[in-house]
Amino acid sequence: MGAASACFLARDHGCSVTVLERDPLYTRASSALSASSNGP
Repeated sequence: MGAASACFLARDHGCSVTVLERDPLYTRASSALSASSNGP
């Protein structure tokens, strides 16, 4: 969500944005934990 917001703010409004991620490996990020990314 944060990366998408940053992308659209930068692209559509010319804002300078910085995204800070607490987990640099993204192992605890919402995308990695969603049901759609679970294997069979």
